[in-house]
Amino acid sequence: MSLTTVPPRMHPAMGAVRVIAQGLTTLQEADLWSLSDNEALQLRAEIETLTSRLAGSRLRATREVDVRGAAVGAAATSTTAWLVGAMRMHPGDAHREVRLARALTDHLPATATALADGTITQAAAALIADTDRQLAATATAAERSDAETLLAEHAALLDHRGLQAAAIQLQHLLDPERGERIARDEAQQVAKREFRLLVRPDGSSRPDGYLDKEATAFLRTALDPLAKPRPGAGAERDRRTYGQRMGDALLDLAQLAMRSTEMSQQGGQPVQLVVAIGLEDLEGRVAAAAGELDVGLPLSVEAVRRLACDCHVVPAVLGSRGEPLDVGTSQRTVPRSIRRLVELRDRHCAFPGCGRPPRWCQVHHIRHWSAGGETSCANCVLLCGAHHRTVHHDGWDVVIAPDGLPEFRPPPWIDPQRQPRRNITTVLRALPLTPHGSRVLTPKSSGR
Repeated sequence: MSLTTVPPRMHPAMGAVRVIAQGLTTLQEADLWSLSDNEALQLRAEIETLTSRLAGSRLRATREVDVRGAAVGAAATSTTAWLVGAMRMHPGDAHREVRLARALTDHLPATATALADGTITQAAAALIADTDRQLAATATAAERSDAETLLAEHAALLDHRGLQAAAIQLQHLLDPERGERIARDEAQQVAKREFRLLVRPDGSSRPDGYLDKEATAFLRTALDPLAKPRPGAGAERDRRTYGQRMGDALLDLAQLAMRSTEMSQQGGQPVQLVVAIGLEDLEGRVAAAAGELDVGLPLSVEAVRRLACDCHVVPAVLGSRGEPLDVGTSQRTVPRSIRRLVELRDRHCAFPGCGRPPRWCQVHHIRHWSAGGETSCANCVLLCGAHHRTVHHDGWDVVIAPDGLPEFRPPPWIDPQRQPRRNITTVLRALPLTPHGSRVLTPKSSGR
């Protein structure tokens, strides 16, 4: 027996809304903690279906208000204006709702039915309506009808990105001039291509712009391998978010480009970043030490030391009166011959658990040159950008072991004993050889 009573002369649609409202009150007051995992998943799925069904009914009601001019009769200038004023909707959302309601009711029956049944979402319905509107310029009425039916069926199976891809393929398939149209679209995209760095007063920035599909494909192809999760020593998972990994990858890509021999020059010299720092600051004799980028912004001493490891970052050491005491050059800092030796020894990023190839790595001075460290293979190690920052800022120490290979000592919060660790490739190369040239997997004496 139903607990809900509907006045005898109330329209069935209004009575249904009252029943739904009472059901929602019960749902909102229910304790969800007592649900089993399966029940929680089922509840969420059923709410999604009801949301779609309710969206279908809402759009039908919007179309009814619109077609009979009820909003105008209530003194609003249009149905959209009534939704904005009375329903407090965003103007853009209100406009899109009226347009979608008209499309579903007038010529998208398969989509309207699927939405009413809860098998597709409102977002999918809007995508199908947008596709139909674009097909109106190239396809026949029969082709548009078939395309709508096909998309409505697949919308119940595909996620939104998959449905977008299917819609684009359909548009191309039903466009007799698709080759010329694609070329025109690409030319328009290229014409809109732009990129800006919105630099803030503190020196940080927010990228902004637009990339055409070709540029996007190239950038993603370059960034994706650089942005892959990198486990730490001991196989700890990479805790960076996807956005953080992509940000680090963009920096790695810029540094990789600066190391390229094909990089454009400035003033006849390779592109270089100049970092100025006082000698006392660099040697750590000043508590509040800091360096300065060539654009006048401050930089921590550790960041200066890390950047100075790169052969395309020029460290300018200043005296107490700001006079230049030493300005390194790219050749002086890490000569190409030294880099080749380091690459031959380390093969890739030497940090435990990493395998970034040499072209994505920087040469790190184990003992910084400001502290008397020399630029030699015995004082250098190959590190990717992420692990270069780890070594400079997170308390890791690097040493070259007696066998000539690099090993890393973690900070005490990772290992209180600070036992040395090596990259697995380094470990395998350090194993003794059999008379036939293969590695002995159990070394006679590791010394660790």
